[in-house]
Amino acid sequence: MKKIRKISKKAQVSSLMTITIPRLLFLVIVLFSVVFLIRQFVVSNLNVQDVQAEVFIDRVLYSPNGVLYFDSGLQRAVPGLIDTSKLKTEVLDSLMDYKNNNFIAANITLFDTKNNIVSSAAYNKESYLNWNPIALSRLQGSGGVKRTTKTILVNYMDSGLHQGYLRFEVLMPGN
Repeated sequence: MKKIRKISKKAQVSSLMTITIPRLLFLVIVLFSVVFLIRQFVVSNLNVQDVQAEVFIDRVLYSPNGVLYFDSGLQRAVPGLIDTSKLKTEVLDSLMDYKNNNFIAANITLFDTKNNIVSSAAYNKESYLNWNPIALSRLQGSGGVKRTTKTILVNYMDSGLHQGYLRFEVLMPGN
């Protein structure tokens, strides 16, 4: 018959520690990994200025009250066909009437194929004139102004049908 050996209390604590310490180290590594992954995938800063500029441009282009030629027989605006009589500052300001507009300003210029200016209009002209020098300086952050420029090939009605380019310069102050 075999003799059963009794393990002393020190030996019991020692064997328990040799099992527990690697488990604790593994737990700490897993916790730090989870915290790292959560910090990587949680978005805490959203920059929507580019989206706001695109929405503004689309609204000017595709709204029935915008700068597009409106066919009264079809009761719809014709995409890609600009009515030069509508490309005016008053039309743009009435298209989007925001009270205390301090978040977007734009200059819209229509060029012919030889880069001669056919027509030009500004939305929120006073803010555009104030923000343009800041945008040209390319300051970043809350004191700066972001400039988004987009040029589109269009047709325009000006005593006949012509081809040209419509350039949008949208300015938005930094957050």
